[in-house]
Amino acid sequence: NQDFAAGEAVMNRMMAHPKWADDPQTYATVSEFYRRFHKLDQAEEYLRKALGKGGGVDYRLALAEMVSQRGETDKALKVLEPLVDTDQIRAERVRILLAAKRPGQAEPILNALLAKNPNSLELQRQMLQIDADEGRIDDLIQSTTAMLAKNPKNEVALYYRGMARLRQASPDIDGAMRDLKAVIDNDPANTDARYLLSTAYLTRNDWDSAINQIQQALSAEPTNKLLRLKLIELDSSTTPPRWNDVEKLISDANANPALQNDPPWDLAAGDMWKARNNADQALPAYQ
Repeated sequence: NQDFAAGEAVMNRMMAHPKWADDPQTYATVSEFYRRFHKLDQAEEYLRKALGKGGGVDYRLALAEMVSQRGETDKALKVLEPLVDTDQIRAERVRILLAAKRPGQAEPILNALLAKNPNSLELQRQMLQIDADEGRIDDLIQSTTAMLAKNPKNEVALYYRGMARLRQASPDIDGAMRDLKAVIDNDPANTDARYLLSTAYLTRNDWDSAINQIQQALSAEPTNKLLRLKLIELDSSTTPPRWNDVEKLISDANANPALQNDPPWDLAAGDMWKARNNADQALPAYQ
């Protein structure tokens, strides 16, 4: 709290200084300060002020990304409307739409971009994600296999083929695990691959290995809410449940400025104490 108060005082002095008061970068810096302290309303407010002070395309793209990350997809797309419709802006629209799980709206824009840039790995990755979101598993396997024929170490293709092998009508667990392990061998911090590999281990009833993958993923991304909740779920479901580990996961979340005061941790604590038949602890957690 002292660090925040001192930092905020510095930000206020900077905005009041005649040399910097009309510089859009000043307000972008203030926005970043609030973002780091997870005060997202203020972060957005000052990024908009940067635009009002003459901030250009980069500021508008940053604002669109910030609003998108808050789950306000239509609002984020509206931020982009004043910009000239270049490939850069179209690519940002695709990113926002895919993050919002709107593959049907993203696909025609992405097809047009791919027609111009067929060798773009990022555009190829996004098209694979659309195939995955739309459940086009056969297309996903065909596309990734073709990509791997050109480059057997293509991590994006390996990841999505591993995903497809898990999701196909008759899952190929061995093949999926080979693909996902190949991704992790080259990129141990790839949390998405570890998450899918954990799922593959669960199909084999290998709980220790499944939990280990999520633990390593969470070590790489300790503020990832999805990973923490998944690990809580797994630790709660073992025989016997690993309650001490669950308690620590919840306690660590409540101690982390990026995660604390979030309702899921109270709910997780309530569920834990309820499963342990401790109503005295469960009821306050739910309230």
